[in-house]
Amino acid sequence: MSEVLKAYEQFVTEENQLCRRIETLDTLQSYILHTVHKHGPELDTLTVEDVLMSIHRIQQDLQTELIHVRLEKSVLSHKHSSPKDADTEKA
Repeated sequence: MSEVLKAYEQFVTEENQLCRRIETLDTLQSYILHTVHKHGPELDTLTVEDVLMSIHRIQQDLQTELIHVRLEKSVLSHKHSSPKDADTEKA
C-alpha cells in the first residue's frame, strides 16, 4: 500500500473520531437543555450557561481540527488520484 494511501486512511480514521466526538457533544448539549426544561428553577442558569459555553468551545476546536483533517484528506486524495501531478510537484 502506498504511503499516500496509508496517510489518507489515517485521516479517515481521525475524521471519524472527530465526528463522533462532535456528535457526542451535541447529544450532551441536548441532555443539558432537556434537564433545564425539566428542572428549571432548581438549576443555576449561569452555571448551566458556563457548561454549555464550555461545550461550545470544545465543539469549535473540534470543528477546526475537522476542517484541517478534511483539507489534508483532499490533498492526499488528489495526490493519489493523479500521481503524475504529485511527481511533478516534487521535482
